[in-house]
Order: sequence, then C-alpha cells, then structure tokens
Amino acid sequence: MMRRILIALCAAISLSLSAQLYAESLSTAVRTYDDMIAAGTLKVAVYENFAPYSFRLDGQAKGMDVELAEQVAQELGVTLEIIWMTPGEKLDDDLRNFIWRGHYLRKDIRADLMLRVPYDREFSNRRNELGELVNELVVMFGPYQRERWLTVYNSRRIKSLETVGVFQYHPVGVEDDSVPSFYLLTAFAGRLSSSVKHFVSPTAAFAAMQ
Repeated sequence: MMRRILIALCAAISLSLSAQLYAESLSTAVRTYDDMIAAGTLKVAVYENFAPYSFRLDGQAKGMDVELAEQVAQELGVTLEIIWMTPGEKLDDDLRNFIWRGHYLRKDIRADLMLRVPYDREFSNRRNELGELVNELVVMFGPYQRERWLTVYNSRRIKSLETVGVFQYHPVGVEDDSVPSFYLLTAFAGRLSSSVKHFVSPTAAFAAMQ
C-alpha cells in the first residue's frame, strides 16, 4: 500500500569559481580562497523567510542552513557574513545575482557560497545552443540533504491511498510554490488540478483537514 508520495531532492552547495580568466571579465573580481581567508570573512547566501532552513527570529539569523554556514566558517577560522536572497524567477537568476556576476543594482554584493541549491546533474551540465555550459561560472557540489514529501490523509474519508489518482475525487492541500504543488498540478495531464488547494504553510493545510 502506498501511503507516501516520495519526491526526492538533494540540496547542494554552489561555489563561485575563482579562476582569473573569469575574474578579469567581471566588474568586481570574484574572491579567491586566499582573498577570503585574508579578509577573515565567509560570505554565504541563503534564502530569506525560508524556515526551517534560513530565516530571521528577533533580528537573528536562524535555521538549518544558517547553522551549516556557521560551522563552515568556524572550520575555516573566519567570520560568517550572511547574504539574504530573494528568489528570482529561475535558479539561474539566483546563481547570477548572488554568485558570479551580482545583481545589476548591487554588483558588489556577491557570496562565496550559496546554500539550498537543488542538486541535479543534468541541470549542472546543461549547455546552450553553442555547446557552452549554462552555469560554467559556478561549481555545484556537496549534496547535504535529501528531502521526502509525504501525504497525510483522513482515513475516515479516504480508505487507502494506492495512487495519487484518488485526488481526482478528493481535495488535496499543498504548500504554495512547492514541489508537490507543481507535481499535482501537472500529473495525469492536469486532471488533478481542480482538486489542488494551496496554503501558505503545511500548518495551514493541516488545519484545513479538521
């Protein structure tokens, strides 16, 4: 009996390349490892308002990714500087704005590391129409978390959950802008889309089940 819908994702770390060839082409040179150590700071980009991974609580940076960044900085013997990211329309935008080029309004703000990057080999190796790597100026490495998406259902309303096809006949709640949302809206040629109800958080979705 399938009581779970598992969609596995890996999070990865993205590191800006420090090759001089690329640095010379940028308005502000990408910091090398030696530059970072000499400066005594590690700049790490994390997504804002993204609990439990990275968020502010009483003005302090909190979350799993923040703790990971603190550990990396401690191991390197440098001070951590958090750069809060607002996600763009695509991951490519975030890599460009916070790793290798910088946002056009603040080109001097770039991170040495970026956390919570979905790790996918095909995405990392994508090439453009000229055969060049789309993200050749970043290195994606170090998957550090695997996520599983689960379903919770009311057994008084649904006897069993053998397949997600049952959601053609029962409403299903998902978090806004989440993988389950994208999946259920497009699965079975979109036949489940009318049953998908969006909520701002899993807590809100649970409350709606009462």
